[in-house]
Amino acid sequence: SVPDDDIALQLVRGMRQVNRHIRIVVRCRFHSRIVELEEAGADAVVSEEVEAAGPLVALCERMLRD
Repeated sequence: SVPDDDIALQLVRGMRQVNRHIRIVVRCRFHSRIVELEEAGADAVVSEEVEAAGPLVALCERMLRD
């Protein structure tokens, strides 16, 4: 896991070149980069934006109920 999407993209491409069968799970900061990382060879991509959105929505819902 690296904090820079461009570096993550380079790493995915490099790992895929070294081993076509390796399973690659990568983190990205922005949802808009998911497809690019998948096309580069990532098997799974976790987006910080998406992961952060769920808890924020849940918090807002709780606050609106109270």
